[in-house]
Amino acid sequence: FSKEAHPRTPFTSGCLTASLRLRQDLRTPDLGAIASGAMTSRATDQTNLGASMGSLGLLVFSLFLVPLRDFLGAANVAIILLLGVQVVAIIGGRRGGILGATVAALSFDFFFTEPYLRLVITDRHDIITAVLLLVAGIATSELGALRVRRELGRGGDPASEGPS
Repeated sequence: FSKEAHPRTPFTSGCLTASLRLRQDLRTPDLGAIASGAMTSRATDQTNLGASMGSLGLLVFSLFLVPLRDFLGAANVAIILLLGVQVVAIIGGRRGGILGATVAALSFDFFFTEPYLRLVITDRHDIITAVLLLVAGIATSELGALRVRRELGRGGDPASEGPS
């Protein structure tokens, strides 16, 4: 796709800028350092902290959704949790996204599928939803890391580019 076919809009530029500011505000390491494998010990610690705190936040967020599970339905809860996984991936990088996807899938199973409060799923549709939640969360994390590597390979700054 060329930039002419997909011009940068104020909305997409704003979303990208906001997500990058969030990363800087939380003092997470540079995405380039993660993608190139050149992270320092301190940067690794910050990424691990971001991944852990983001996943813990996703678990707490799941608890807040429990009273709404009958109103929202399992599929909608899974989509909401997937959005949370994307936020965790922004904060904690690839590791955070994978950990967040795992936490989201387990939370979905534990809190939103019958029998509740057990890691057992009896409905085959809920099994498929839980697996897809896990796969989509991991794929989102990997795609984000791939984009960073691609941008760094071109010598560009991921923050200065528009959407791909």
